[in-house]
Amino acid sequence: MKELKYPKKFKTEDDLKKWLDENEIEYEWCHVYINGDWEYQDEQHFWHLYRDGMELTKGIKIKWVFSDNNGDWRYQDEQEFWHLYRDGVELTAGVKAKWVYSYENGNWEYQDKQDNWHYFDKDNNKIK
Repeated sequence: MKELKYPKKFKTEDDLKKWLDENEIEYEWCHVYINGDWEYQDEQHFWHLYRDGMELTKGIKIKWVFSDNNGDWRYQDEQEFWHLYRDGVELTAGVKAKWVYSYENGNWEYQDKQDNWHYFDKDNNKIK
């Protein structure tokens, strides 16, 4: 079986749909982000996010995923906790985040299980 080479970028969602169909990849939905990342939802309703031809979400069962314009990406796992990644590092490692958000300037925040909010600057220093 030939190993599938994933394209780095797609110009439109129609281009992505055509590629998925040509490669017999079953999907429910797909999306191309402004930043060039692209994603699709498989028939089991899990998401797959790609950047520059590499799957960022490989081996993870993901309920929701987002790619932010600042390069960060985040996903919700099967237990409904959110994870935020920047440059291959999970910023939310060790926490159970009910929600997470990354701002254009690199600052980010998360809401913990007790509904407390935690704010960080782009260098990961706690703001409040």
